[in-house]
Amino acid sequence: MADTKVTTGQSTLKTPPIPNIEAPYQNERVWQYRERIMQAQINRGSRYPPFSIQPMPWERMRVSKTMTAEEIFLRKQWLADQKLVNEPVYVKEAFFKSAPRRLLGMPMDMAAFAVYRVTGNENVTRYFRRVIPKMAAGWLALVLAFYHVKYNPRTWESINGAEVYTSNRANYETLKPTTEPRFADYYFTDRKVNPATSAPQ
Repeated sequence: MADTKVTTGQSTLKTPPIPNIEAPYQNERVWQYRERIMQAQINRGSRYPPFSIQPMPWERMRVSKTMTAEEIFLRKQWLADQKLVNEPVYVKEAFFKSAPRRLLGMPMDMAAFAVYRVTGNENVTRYFRRVIPKMAAGWLALVLAFYHVKYNPRTWESINGAEVYTSNRANYETLKPTTEPRFADYYFTDRKVNPATSAPQ
């Protein structure tokens, strides 16, 4: 029968503290100091370097010979241990957003929560939350650009607005001059002139 009693006294084995790696040793060469610092970085604060506990990690180790029942069990147990149940873990501090971003994203967060309540699918909700706002922003940008180009053209009275040029239609029958606006006319020929105040032509 195994002993289930837990000793309350202090252990007689005392682990010495990890020495300060930055302090050079006595009579230590420069290359020895560099190697010791590099080894300390590999150990990552431990006295020993990290090592893998994965049984038979390479495929050539598993196919070069017939695996025993113990090796198969260890390999199967290792693969089963890689399946994390509670992953990924959402850490609020890792996805920090400023107050304006939280305020602007609040409508889409509410809409995504409604989608999740209806569908119950996290993938659909994640796709909705990430893709739909970008599509809506792109569509709004296209609408604003179209509105600006169509209803705010450049005229001969101002330098604001967009310049839109179109090619004239070909006229091969009568070879008469076209009545369409000329190049760089900026709607000058379409201006409304008051005969009472205009200068004589």
